[in-house]
Parts: sequence; structure tokens; C-alpha cells
Amino acid sequence: MITDEQMHNIILVHVARTWERIRLEQPFKEMPQDNIESASVAIPEIAYEIYKDDVIQKLINYKKNDWDWEVMTKGETHFSDLYIEGRAEKIIYNEYIHADVMLRRALDLRAKNNVLIAEFMGVKSYEASGYTNFVYSEDNHRTEVDLAYHDSWDWLMPVIDKCYQEHMSKHIADAVMTCDIEVVYDRVVEFINQLNK
Repeated sequence: MITDEQMHNIILVHVARTWERIRLEQPFKEMPQDNIESASVAIPEIAYEIYKDDVIQKLINYKKNDWDWEVMTKGETHFSDLYIEGRAEKIIYNEYIHADVMLRRALDLRAKNNVLIAEFMGVKSYEASGYTNFVYSEDNHRTEVDLAYHDSWDWLMPVIDKCYQEHMSKHIADAVMTCDIEVVYDRVVEFINQLNK
């Protein structure tokens, strides 16, 4: 019979092994979290999720000595380590690797859209150290990742004003009425893209 603590420790070891195996398979051997953060955040979270798994809970509460992994997992696996590491791999890929890729794509798109808005607003720019820098004032130069049109009304309102004053965009005026900056930002980007066609 296995205790809760023993099972949790076994799961932690298997999750850490799986995390490291996957890390070594990644380009540049990088993961969404560094080794220190993963040891204190991701790995324990994944281990806890697996610990709460129905099969693991059945194992912890199982009173007989005839536990059969193949029967209990309906043919999915024959051994505990394969079961735990299989679950860990699914969670790592679905909730960390793919989520990180999607987040990076979203951030890249946001940066691209912020550049589109800065150019629409006529903000002067220059290249330095491989980055495009936008000049908002003599002492305020920002790269594309530092632009805040997507989450600051102070940044977005002059853009809205220009869209409405120069182009009478009713769609943007309607979006402003929602008071949702994400909706307005998306509408502004859509409007500028249409204007540039």
C-alpha cells in the first residue's frame, strides 16, 4: 500500500524527468520556464494535477495487492512510470509548450499591430541594435515591444481621434461605446489595415 506523500514524491520525480527530457528535445534546449522557476512552479503544478488523476487516486485508495495497470488504465499502459510520464508529457506539451508558442505568436502579432498604429500616427522611427525604435519625444524612444496602444487608453485615444476626425470611422466610434479597450484596439487595427489596402 502506498501513502499520499510517497505517491506525490514518485509523481514529482517522473514529472521532473519528463520535463528535462522534453527540454533537451527543444530548440536551444529552452522551455517556457527556466530551471529554477520550473522546479518551484510548473513541475509541482503538473505533479499535483497528475496526483488528482482518477487512476492515481484509485491506486492510493486501493486495498488489495492485485493492482493491474493495464486493467486500471483500460489497456493504456502497463507500468506506473509510463502512465505518469505519459500524463506529464501531455500536460507539458498542451499547457506549457503549445501555450507558450501561442503566447509568443500573440505577442508578435500585437507588436506588429502596434507598429502599424505608430506608422499610421506618423511616429518617426529609426533602426538601432537590430530594433526599430519609435520617437515619441526627445527623451521617449520605444521599441515595438514597448508600445502600449493595446492596453492604454492614453495611447489609443489619439489614434481613435485621428481615425474619426480624418476618416469618419463609425465602426471605431461604435467600438468605443463598448468601453472595452481590446475591442476598440482590434477595430482600430482592422480599420488601418483596410485603409492601407
